[in-house]
Amino acid sequence: MMINPRSWMSDLPSHISQKALNLISIPGSHNSFTYSITQRSPPSPDGPIFRLDTCLPRPFLSRILYPWSVTQSLSLFDQLEAGIRYFDFRICARQKCLNKCKNDESEFYLAHGLYANLLSTELQSILGFLKANPREVLIVDCNHFYNFETDEQEYCFESTVLKILDNVMFPYQKNIPTLEELWSAKQQIIFISCHRESPEKIHPKFWPSSSIKSFWPETVGPRAMISFLNNHIKLSYTTLDFWPGLLLNNTIGFSLSHYAVGAILRRGIFVNQVNSFVVVISESGLQVTFLS
Repeated sequence: MMINPRSWMSDLPSHISQKALNLISIPGSHNSFTYSITQRSPPSPDGPIFRLDTCLPRPFLSRILYPWSVTQSLSLFDQLEAGIRYFDFRICARQKCLNKCKNDESEFYLAHGLYANLLSTELQSILGFLKANPREVLIVDCNHFYNFETDEQEYCFESTVLKILDNVMFPYQKNIPTLEELWSAKQQIIFISCHRESPEKIHPKFWPSSSIKSFWPETVGPRAMISFLNNHIKLSYTTLDFWPGLLLNNTIGFSLSHYAVGAILRRGIFVNQVNSFVVVISESGLQVTFLS
């Protein structure tokens, strides 16, 4: 059976589209936005190495950080075209607004070691794809926030997102929705914000961090990763679990030994490409089949 990655959700049979999203294997990407990072990108404050910015020339530091920071070569739009439906976002407030936030879209960037594109730029790209594909659904997981020091910054962040995506964001609810529920509501995004842990402290269009779980096998081997998932992950029917079946964690030794070829933090069995795979999750465990 041929599957069009651009519209694979739209083409699912009804017995799958009627299942809750956490019962469907959804392909995602790690540090999804890092394709836009270049060797000229300034260092971002999301790691201790950022402190070296005060004692090392910035161009030199950026060249060092670049192979650690970039994990994707496809733009978000191209990833969506290739079938990716989970995005991993890390948000950084470029300017510290300790007194009053100006609600300026240029304040919020995506970052992983180095600054990537403006958040608003990437949200516009996402919206363009969703408008052209009204039955495709996306999970956006904002799981790290940097330089956020006031509640007003959080409100400004939410305002920036809502200004662009409000009409396509599915509001928080206790039960995990099905694809058909989102189709009926004509909404296409589950937007998760880890800056708010409980739904009582968040705008109703944002899902709290308690809605999702991520697991890190701490291995570079696919067999060890699958064994970890089988042994440690309990099936959950109440949270929107992201099953990181394609994420492998680099050990320190592996990272250092592969630095020369720029492999640090290029996590995953597949580096910067989209591959075909089938994931079957059942009570007996996890089975991953890779297709040639």
